[in-house]
Amino acid sequence: MAGAFARGKQLKRYRRKWKRNLIERQNLAWNDLAVGLGPRH
Repeated sequence: MAGAFARGKQLKRYRRKWKRNLIERQNLAWNDLAVGLGPRH
Protein backbone atom coordinates (compact mmCIF):
# COMPACT_ATOMS: atom_id res chain seq x y z
CA MET A 1 0.00 0.00 0.00
CA ALA A 2 2.79 2.41 0.87
CA GLY A 3 4.42 1.76 -2.52
CA ALA A 4 1.19 2.57 -4.36
CA PHE A 5 0.78 5.77 -2.38
CA ALA A 6 4.35 6.86 -3.14
CA ARG A 7 3.90 6.07 -6.85
CA GLY A 8 0.67 8.09 -6.93
CA LYS A 9 2.43 11.12 -5.45
CA GLN A 10 5.24 10.70 -7.99
CA LEU A 11 2.80 10.56 -10.93
CA LYS A 12 1.05 13.75 -9.82
CA ARG A 13 4.20 15.69 -10.72
CA TYR A 14 4.11 14.58 -14.36
CA ARG A 15 2.31 16.48 -17.10
CA ARG A 16 -1.07 15.33 -18.44
CA LYS A 17 0.30 14.31 -21.87
CA TRP A 18 2.89 12.02 -20.27
CA LYS A 19 0.20 10.42 -18.07
CA ARG A 20 -2.10 9.83 -21.07
CA ASN A 21 0.74 8.16 -22.96
CA LEU A 22 1.49 5.95 -19.95
CA ILE A 23 -2.14 4.81 -19.74
CA GLU A 24 -2.54 4.27 -23.47
CA ARG A 25 0.55 2.08 -23.70
CA GLN A 26 -1.15 -0.41 -21.38
CA ASN A 27 -4.85 0.30 -21.94
CA LEU A 28 -5.42 1.74 -25.41
CA ALA A 29 -9.22 1.41 -25.22
CA TRP A 30 -9.32 3.14 -21.80
CA ASN A 31 -11.21 0.19 -20.29
CA ASP A 32 -12.26 0.71 -16.66
CA LEU A 33 -9.83 -1.54 -14.81
CA ALA A 34 -11.65 -1.12 -11.47
CA VAL A 35 -14.80 -2.95 -12.59
CA GLY A 36 -15.31 -5.95 -10.35
CA LEU A 37 -12.75 -4.93 -7.74
CA GLY A 38 -15.15 -3.40 -5.20
CA PRO A 39 -17.68 -5.08 -2.95
CA ARG A 40 -20.63 -6.73 -4.61
CA HIS A 41 -24.09 -5.53 -3.65
